[in-house]
Amino acid sequence: MGDIRVEMLTNQEPRFYSILGPYLSRREIVAELGFPVYDDPGKIWFVAMDNNQVAGFVGLRLRREKAIFCSDYVRPEYRGQHIYDRLMTERIAFVTGKALMAAAVVTKVGRHAYERHGFTVTRERRNYTDMSRSLS
Repeated sequence: MGDIRVEMLTNQEPRFYSILGPYLSRREIVAELGFPVYDDPGKIWFVAMDNNQVAGFVGLRLRREKAIFCSDYVRPEYRGQHIYDRLMTERIAFVTGKALMAAAVVTKVGRHAYERHGFTVTRERRNYTDMSRSLS
C-alpha cells in the first residue's frame, strides 16, 4: 500500500464509473452499510486512492443550508489506517462555509466515527441513528 491521495469526483466525470462503478450496489457493501450506494446526480464523492486502487469513499449532497453525509465505506484491507478519518476531515472542510449544518443517518458501527468528528445524536431508530453537526 502506497501513499493515499483523496480525489473529489461526481458522476459527470468520464472516469467516475471506472473508479466507483464496481462499488455501486455491490452486495457485500449493501450488507455492511444496510443500504445500497447510489450515484445520485449532484452527489460529490471523496475517494481515497492507493495508487490506482480505491481504498475507500464517502459521499456528500448539498441541500440549501444542509450537507448530507452518506455512502461511507472503507475497503476491509484498508481499515485501521485512518483513511476514514481523513475522508471525513476533508469532507467537513469542503462543506464548512457552504452549509450551516451537516447531517447523516448512520449504523451503530458508524456512530462512533461520527461522534469523533463532532456529530451528535438527533434521533435513534431501530438499526440507524440520525446525527448532525453545526458547521458554523
